[in-house]
Amino acid sequence: MDLGIFTNTALVGDVKLGLELGPGCGVVGIEKAAQAFTTFFLTQRGTNTYDPTFGSPFIGDMLTGGIRTDRDIQAAFGLAVSLFLQYNTLHTVVSTPADEQITSVTLISSSIDAVAEKLTLYVQIATAAGSSRQITLPIPMVAV
Repeated sequence: MDLGIFTNTALVGDVKLGLELGPGCGVVGIEKAAQAFTTFFLTQRGTNTYDPTFGSPFIGDMLTGGIRTDRDIQAAFGLAVSLFLQYNTLHTVVSTPADEQITSVTLISSSIDAVAEKLTLYVQIATAAGSSRQITLPIPMVAV
């Protein structure tokens, strides 16, 4: 069980999860798995004092201008997923339920809004239980 950062998780079927302001709730299963990936992905690698291996270089690369094209997005996302899967493998305990064990993370599509200076990633996460969810990650392209 974890505290939820996503909304609209009580719906059944093909549900897209999005980051929105709202009250936290307890989450388990695919929602917890999606949250674990999101937290890792959006944390800049090396900024966690207690675990410098936690996080990805994606945000840092984006903020320093290293991500400008679709090819850059795909390459940086692929590296972030690879680092996440390695980290997750090392930190998953035997008792972790199958619906919380991520087996794949796929970038479905992305869009850059140059006016709003925002990158939006549409990501599919699948678990060992066979469940999957699409999440939407809106990311500001400038430091906030």
